[in-house]
Amino acid sequence: LNSATNNFRMDGNNGMYYIDTSYNPTTKHNLFFTDQNTANAYKMADLPAGNKYEFLWANQSGVLLSKYLNNNVTGQVFVSKQGQIYNFDNSLKNEGGTKNIIEYKNTVYTGGKLVTDTPYYGTELWRMDTQNCALAKDFYTGTTVFNGTTFAYSSNPSVFFVLNDQLYFTALISGVTKLIRFNGDFTFNNSQNN
Repeated sequence: LNSATNNFRMDGNNGMYYIDTSYNPTTKHNLFFTDQNTANAYKMADLPAGNKYEFLWANQSGVLLSKYLNNNVTGQVFVSKQGQIYNFDNSLKNEGGTKNIIEYKNTVYTGGKLVTDTPYYGTELWRMDTQNCALAKDFYTGTTVFNGTTFAYSSNPSVFFVLNDQLYFTALISGVTKLIRFNGDFTFNNSQNN
C-alpha cells in the first residue's frame, strides 16, 4: 500500500519502519520506527531471528509483515506503534490476485486467524487502526468437534474492494459465500449481505 523495499517501508506520513538485523542476528531482529529526523528513531519490537520478514503494509497505526522460514511464508505479524505484536497464521496472504488486505478510511481490514486463537474464532474479519488490532466480526460463529479436536467455523473474509466509497468483501456464512457491504459501524451490525 505504501512504498517499500525489503528492509523498510514508509508509513505514508513521512515516517518509516525498518528492520535492523545487525545488533544480534542470531537471536533477534529489531523493528524500528523513525520520522524525518532519524535521531528520533525508536525500537518498536524484537522479532525472532531465524525468520526473514517482508513488509506487506504500513501506516501510522503500525506495520504488517510476512514471516518466512527457509523461503516459505509461515505467517504474518502485525506490530502496533506501541510495540504490541499479533501473530497470524498464514491466512493473510494474497492468492491469485485476490485482495485479502485492504486499507479503508485509515483502517486496515483483513481476514485472518491469530496463532493464539483460544476462543476459537477461526479465520474471521480483523481490523488494525491507530487504537488497536482487534477482531472486527466473527461472521461464522461456532465450533465443531472431530475425533476429539475442536475446530472453529471460519468465514474466510477475502476479495476486499471499495466501490462508491463503500467497503465490500466476501465471507462464508453458514456454508454460503456472501458479498458483505460495510456500512460504517465497527460492530458490523448495520452491514448488509446478499
